[in-house]
Amino acid sequence: MFLWQTEHFVPSDYDPQTRCQQVSARFQRYHTEGKLRYIGSDYLHNYPILCVADRMPGNCLTDRNGKKEVLVTLLPEHDPAKELAEAIAIRDRAGEPITYYTGEGVAKYDAESDLFIDLKKYAEELLRQYETWEELQRQFNSEVNNYIKPD
Repeated sequence: MFLWQTEHFVPSDYDPQTRCQQVSARFQRYHTEGKLRYIGSDYLHNYPILCVADRMPGNCLTDRNGKKEVLVTLLPEHDPAKELAEAIAIRDRAGEPITYYTGEGVAKYDAESDLFIDLKKYAEELLRQYETWEELQRQFNSEVNNYIKPD
C-alpha cells in the first residue's frame, strides 16, 4: 500500500495523483508482462527505489537497454528496504501494532540489506490471515481511511 502525500516531486510535474497513476500503470504493465512476482529494494542514481526483481533475494530486472525496472522512486532520505517492509504491513483486525506478514519465504534480505518480497507467497499468507479477499479489502480500506482521516 502506498499513500501519495509528498510534494517533493511536484517541481518535476509529479504531484501525488500523477505519481499514483504512473506507479499504478507500472505495476499493471509488469503484471501483464508476467514480471511482477518479486519486488526488491535498491538504489538508482543515489535515489532509493522499489523495483521488479528476478528472484528472492536477487537483482532488479533490467530492460533491453540495461535500465532497472523501477516501480517507484522514493525520497532520497528514505531507506528502501524499510519502505518496502512498511508497504506490506497491515494492522490486524483489532487495530494492534503493525504485523509484518513474513511467513515462510515471503521476505528475505540479501547481503547488502536490500529486501525482496515474493508477491505470490505474500498473497497466500494474507489469504491465510483473512477468510476472503473481500474481508482483506474491507480491512485495507479501513486502514487507509483511518490513516488519511484528520483527527
